[in-house]
Amino acid sequence: MAANTLVISAESTEALPGSNVTVKLNASSNPGMSVGKLKIGFDSTMLVPVSVKKGSALNKAMYFTSNLDDQNIDPTEIDSITVTWMNMSDISDNGELAEIEFTVKENAVGSAEISVEISELANAASKDITAESVNGRINFSNSGSGSQEEAVIGFSTAAITRTNDRISGSIDISAYSDSARDALFIYTIYDDAGKLISAQTKRAKISAGANEVQLGTVNAKAENDHTYYVKVYMWDELNNLKPIASSITKACD
Repeated sequence: MAANTLVISAESTEALPGSNVTVKLNASSNPGMSVGKLKIGFDSTMLVPVSVKKGSALNKAMYFTSNLDDQNIDPTEIDSITVTWMNMSDISDNGELAEIEFTVKENAVGSAEISVEISELANAASKDITAESVNGRINFSNSGSGSQEEAVIGFSTAAITRTNDRISGSIDISAYSDSARDALFIYTIYDDAGKLISAQTKRAKISAGANEVQLGTVNAKAENDHTYYVKVYMWDELNNLKPIASSITKACD
């Protein structure tokens, strides 16, 4: 890439099947842009787009939208996302342009490329901007940040709904373990302010390989208008209660 050339890139990250993951679109060496349109491609056999949010670098943009804003579009039937923004004057901030949230399908394996195609970039004087794009990748891995985990968990079902001031439902998960073990599952409900609403546990004997575990039901009081999430942890009960899998999180319906 040439020095001082605008670069728009999708970050690379990791996720577990059954979880949600956010991919950030970033800009560097930004000379100042007024209009932009990007096409973000993804593997629809493993990913379903959930939302697109404006990033901090585009806080000043008077217009920001994506094709996910179209209520006639079924997110399960598309394999690309268009992101468009506009401002009357140039925006020269570097950093995060957008955040794209995906749900990772239970059958996801290996990795999925997040491609970046630049459809339009121009400044306030209607002059086209030369830019480079860098693709990202989501790795479906249980390796975390370099540590070798002993198990992987994902949601089979998490039918947790909020009705008025109550949160209720049931949680089933799939668990893959490298060996048989006595496991302790902790399943919690919390809001987007980080406040813990409910916490329950379930002990289960896990065999080597794939397992299906019914954790149980949830019934908690919704105390505010925030979004609520269910989060599940898997610990080894017979080895000082150490975590043996990455936790998984899903928004309540």
